[in-house]
Amino acid sequence: MSCWVKGSSEGSAVKKAQAAIRNDGWDIVTVDDTFIAERERYIDLPESLELFEQAEVDGEAYVFDTWPPEPQEDDSVH
Repeated sequence: MSCWVKGSSEGSAVKKAQAAIRNDGWDIVTVDDTFIAERERYIDLPESLELFEQAEVDGEAYVFDTWPPEPQEDDSVH
């Protein structure tokens, strides 16, 4: 999962994201990385740039990466 969240600090943005994720019924197992995002980071990544810009307008943007719980034929296992 990836998210872009506006906050007064990195810590407040993380807390806001965690609350939103839990309110949607997901359990947070671990947080791999947090950082203050800047537009320049996404210039060559159009999908991520769109999400960054969405967060600038809406205050937050989330992407949930999901896959079936069981491997499907010809799928690599995650």
